[in-house]
Amino acid sequence: MTQTIQTPEQQKWLTKLLGYTYEIHYNPGKENVVADALSRVEESPIEGECVLLTFPVSSLITQLQSFFSTNNAGTKLMQKALHDPKMQQKFQIKRGLLYFKNRLFIPKEADLTNSLLQEFHSSPAGGHSGIQATLARLSATFYWPGMHKDVKKFVNACSVCQHNKYSTHPPYGLLQPLPLPQQVWEDISMDFITHLPPTHNRSCIWVIVDRLTKFAHFIALPTSFTAASLAPIFITEIYRLHGAPKTIVSDRDRVFVSQFWRALFHHLGTSLAFSSSYHPQSDGQTEVLNRCLETYLRCFVSDEPQLWLRFLALAEFWYNTSFHSAIGMSPFEALYGRKPPNLVHYSPGTSKINSLDELLTQKTQVLNVLKENLTKARNRMIIQANRHRQDHNFE
Repeated sequence: MTQTIQTPEQQKWLTKLLGYTYEIHYNPGKENVVADALSRVEESPIEGECVLLTFPVSSLITQLQSFFSTNNAGTKLMQKALHDPKMQQKFQIKRGLLYFKNRLFIPKEADLTNSLLQEFHSSPAGGHSGIQATLARLSATFYWPGMHKDVKKFVNACSVCQHNKYSTHPPYGLLQPLPLPQQVWEDISMDFITHLPPTHNRSCIWVIVDRLTKFAHFIALPTSFTAASLAPIFITEIYRLHGAPKTIVSDRDRVFVSQFWRALFHHLGTSLAFSSSYHPQSDGQTEVLNRCLETYLRCFVSDEPQLWLRFLALAEFWYNTSFHSAIGMSPFEALYGRKPPNLVHYSPGTSKINSLDELLTQKTQVLNVLKENLTKARNRMIIQANRHRQDHNFE
């Protein structure tokens, strides 16, 4: 075999012939006549020739066989399986092992259940599967009493699963709603609608809502804004109408809200040192309002999205004069104590309010009804939210 191996066919046949002792004789083409099947001489097989067959044997099988043959509990169990007619209906003995419905029976006394759980759950083949998947993989081959309970306990206590898997149970903790406001425009929530089509250098909407009356203001903002730049806008649009709020609920980070408070106090000219408390919670009303506002604008400017700024003031009036299910009236009526104006011209003498005292009395009554309706709405929200949550005490 001094010839250089060059072609793929030569490489193929070389690997097949390496295990043989042979000689290569060259025959010219005329003399290289293909022999027929009848001329082939059948050689007798070489005596003593054998094929090597290997297979792995699990140490678990060896341990079980030793347990059933040497351990007192194991021998008693094997004897009972041989002579008890009831056990013979479900148990079988094969090669020194006990089988339950064609599954290898693992006695508790053998102390092998933990090793099996480790192998069928924590190994790469087990893949840290869940309770049902681990139980199905394990019960296909093995059986022992209380297998489901042991698998559930082992999987729930697996530290790797606890650190790396997502949670499938309901979130811990019941809903803790925000405290009910006592006066109008003392407690507000604010949010932002961004990435709108640019028009007149405006592409954002600042949504500010009074948490008691649900009265809202929609303010168009430029694309880039900061907490400091929002403070003078807040004074112009909100403070001049309703005064300074006591609390602000926002899904923005604590740094943004803190900077907004400081900028607001600076523009108001106060020298008092206020510190903003951070409570990461929200009643979600601004998120709902954002969806309503986006739907309103989409209905009117879907053909020409750049016209959203033209309809923003109309959207604010529409929302504030619409019936609100949580408060049982419109935000306009909740704030001003009277029905919102309609398009019909007002005729003098049709009003039932005869004096300022009656106006203030009606205002107080509306405020009380407003608080009662808000309390009912908050209770409904708590009940609905807690249906998908569970109470949990952290120790």
